Amino acid sequence: WERIEGPACLREEIGGVGVHFPPGAFGQSHLGLADRISAWVARSVPDGARALEFHAGCGALGLGCLSRVAALAMNELAPAGLEGLAAGLAERPEPERRRAEILPGRAAEHAGRVRGAEVVLVDPPRRGLEPELLEALVSDPPERLLYVSCGLDAFEREARALLAAGRLRLAELRVFDLFPFTEHVETAARFDRS
Repeated sequence: WERIEGPACLREEIGGVGVHFPPGAFGQSHLGLADRISAWVARSVPDGARALEFHAGCGALGLGCLSRVAALAMNELAPAGLEGLAAGLAERPEPERRRAEILPGRAAEHAGRVRGAEVVLVDPPRRGLEPELLEALVSDPPERLLYVSCGLDAFEREARALLAAGRLRLAELRVFDLFPFTEHVETAARFDRS
């Protein structure tokens, strides 16, 4: 992808904040439902929490929580996602920017950060979580795990692993039909520590 002309990013309002999508960045085509998923995430993150987000993309889920959390570290691998995330953060007020940290690279490289996070948010690609991240979530679960999934098979497999250890319980499950007339849905789950 290459920008030839026009603004550097497409800016959309999602979750009450500006989210910037440069060429090549992933974005949902159903913005109304993307906004509802973002609102669900925001409601599910307690005020003052120390939060950690994996596969943050351009920040469509995490940026809306910055005004209320104590800290938010956001992981992203894709260069276009990192560019959009930086643009979205630059637009936020200074107090929010001070609470944010960007963790570039593979999620597995930052799996150790699960320890110490009160809330972990994951929004992996269809294939699911990296084994190292899944293991960190199973062995040292946060107080709350928010899992947004576009791959139902991967979600079901990983939910079984998360629940099998007996340290997390499924507290809420929602399904969003982002792709009408297809078999694909977006699944949003809240796991709380048992």
